[in-house]
Amino acid sequence: MLSRITTAIYTGIEGHITVVEISVAKGVPRFSIVGLPSTGILESRERVRSSIVNCGYEFPRGKITVNLIPANLRKTGSHLDLPIAVGLLVQTGAVNPLNAESIGILGELALDGRVNGVDGVLPMVIKLNQIGIKRIIVPADNYYEASLVDGAEIVPCSTLRECIGLINGILLPRRIEPRNEGISDPFHMDFNQIFGQENAKRAIAVAVTGRHGILMVGSPGCGKTMLAKRIPSIMPDMSREEMLETSIIYSVAGRLNIGEALVKDRPFRSPHSSISPAGLIGGGSYPVPGELSLAHNGILFLDEIGEFSRSSIEAMRTPVEDGFINHFRHGYQYYYPCRFSLVMASNPCKCGYYGSDVKMCTCTEREVEQYRRKLSGPMMDRVDIKIEMEKVEYKEISGEFGEGLSSADMAQMVRKGRAFALSEGRTRPNGELSEEDVKMHCVLDDSCRSLMEKAYDRLKLSPRSYIKILKVARTIADIEECRDINETHLAEALSYRIFSETDGAA
Repeated sequence: MLSRITTAIYTGIEGHITVVEISVAKGVPRFSIVGLPSTGILESRERVRSSIVNCGYEFPRGKITVNLIPANLRKTGSHLDLPIAVGLLVQTGAVNPLNAESIGILGELALDGRVNGVDGVLPMVIKLNQIGIKRIIVPADNYYEASLVDGAEIVPCSTLRECIGLINGILLPRRIEPRNEGISDPFHMDFNQIFGQENAKRAIAVAVTGRHGILMVGSPGCGKTMLAKRIPSIMPDMSREEMLETSIIYSVAGRLNIGEALVKDRPFRSPHSSISPAGLIGGGSYPVPGELSLAHNGILFLDEIGEFSRSSIEAMRTPVEDGFINHFRHGYQYYYPCRFSLVMASNPCKCGYYGSDVKMCTCTEREVEQYRRKLSGPMMDRVDIKIEMEKVEYKEISGEFGEGLSSADMAQMVRKGRAFALSEGRTRPNGELSEEDVKMHCVLDDSCRSLMEKAYDRLKLSPRSYIKILKVARTIADIEECRDINETHLAEALSYRIFSETDGAA
């Protein structure tokens, strides 16, 4: 007799259907699993045996062979425990085979028969639903995560015995109350709490509107980190599609394995400067998402970028440009998206006071040069907006200049700019426009071309920098609701590169 149970695995953020075939033949007792299983799956033999016995069921005797289809796809994860156990109990007659073969099953087993939550449920349930498997048994901890998939009947279970009762129709699915509405990290901070830095606030609003990368350079205490932490307060709400995309990444990363349903707030990731390249871009024998992918549809903030290792910074070059990462392991491709707003902050030198009239810099010229060279020319070219933070005057701190831009003001700028771009037929942020889109939407008149020609030669711009400036100018024009780019828009876009191009500041 042969039993077949339908389940799934995932590689990257994509689910793949897997069929668990089980045969029990006469012969010397043996429990073999074939079909490119990982070590974790091979260890499931002991978990499955113990949970079946401890739940009071008979464990099949004889030569047990478990085949994982397709056999040429490497498999990992503990979520195959439950489908293997159900397949074995079909062999003993404890489970109705017709019912078992018509549903999808996912779950990890404890030795006493409890069903534990697993990672990556969301992409696997999506794949099962796509092929027509509408009734899917999942661990109770993953219920609300799996329920995000429209059209699927998600059945939670907490034990192997409960799972068997649900399959045989003895038990009815129970309702589980959510522990949380979703991952939520509200920001109770406002840009009007920051004194001065109005030019920096304007640049941040432009960066968010067009999803442009931004680098802030300034002495310690001038407000770089405070500005960055308030950026989520002006970003538009995520669409349902963006929520689902981000939730899939957090699912495979194990961040939805505590009962949450959906990532509703835009991620704000701020890794420490000691992070390795693998921590940033992901990796491993079976690749997992790194900080770049966890920031998808949100913000990646790299504070004190000059303290990051050169290898970590350079590892970001291609993903920042492409918006995705491909890892190749064991002959397979693991795909992770990473479209985010890149925000970086840096001191002008290691001590932080190069060029300051407040405190004398203690760095040598060589140390200043080495610190700034952490960001290579190619990486700097991938940053659209670069600003030098201003010194905050006493009058600004005391409030004599009045209240500056608030989060509400800046959010309105962002909404207005994005709405105008959408009305012009541009569905993608300006920072992600293709070269063909740039030619179509970033047309310069004669006066702008003359200004751009002078700036190109004087600032020694690269072709990539030229395209970046046009994209930023387009965003500024969108905020002003102007169909054509004029000299004012272009001049402001150029001002966001002048200090770095002329001084070479990091």
